[in-house]
Amino acid sequence: MLSTIDLPVGWSVAEEDLSPAVEKDDHGVQDLKGDAACDRVVADSFRAVRPSAVVSRTMENGMARSSLMFEVKAYPDVRGAGQQLEQVRQLRRACATAKAGPYAVSYGVLSAPRRGDESVGVRLRVGGNRFDEIVIRVGTSVTVVTFPGVTGDDGGLVESVTAQAAEKLRQAAG
Repeated sequence: MLSTIDLPVGWSVAEEDLSPAVEKDDHGVQDLKGDAACDRVVADSFRAVRPSAVVSRTMENGMARSSLMFEVKAYPDVRGAGQQLEQVRQLRRACATAKAGPYAVSYGVLSAPRRGDESVGVRLRVGGNRFDEIVIRVGTSVTVVTFPGVTGDDGGLVESVTAQAAEKLRQAAG
């Protein structure tokens, strides 16, 4: 998990959950409804391998008025971790438009730096808010780095943060 020492000056921890216990919403796509193809992807997400541990941290930079979100999921095997990335790919294809409660949701392709054993990017829009997510797998673990709003437009930050996130997973795997 990335911390303040891994980021440029000005970032601080806003919120974190370092208890590795797996909650219901740590598995499967919650409350998303779309057309038949999208609904199949949502249903299939609950048949995927469940993570064995999940931790998360949100960082804020008050001076830049931006934030970053990190999530790390450990799976019992490589297959489970790979299913997490495949789920993101399927959401990008099948759920271009959907609903989550009262919010319009759309998933789109996002160019992502190549990281870890495999990585995939998704641009998510929820109720008019943009979230760029880079999902990185290293072995049996997956990290999701989320850049809310225009934070993802800072190419240097995206490059640096995703490289460090992948390296942290590689170190943990070793």
